Amino acid sequence: MALSFTSVEKAYKVFHILKTEYVQDLRIPTWPEDMGEWEIEEQENPKQNVVHGWGKKSDDGWESISFFIENPSEELKKGFEDLKKQVPNSSLNEPYHKNDKLWVIGWF
Repeated sequence: MALSFTSVEKAYKVFHILKTEYVQDLRIPTWPEDMGEWEIEEQENPKQNVVHGWGKKSDDGWESISFFIENPSEELKKGFEDLKKQVPNSSLNEPYHKNDKLWVIGWF
């Protein structure tokens, strides 16, 4: 289920909490890049600690929104698990299926 614009706003609030508490170098752009427009090489090796979107929707929502991190702390994983329910979408908090050196955190 895609994220509506309202869900994206909620996701951004959670990303800001994660930045403050766990990932101080997390970059949260005003408008994320659309990974769906990237070459396969870029998709397999996305920039880390930057919020990315996938599949921008006409209502300014996204098919998914997330960030990638190498070796996330257990505190970050748990912190996300505690906060993820603030966004009414399915969540990601797992190894990235295109690159097992990275972890993906976000929603789809």
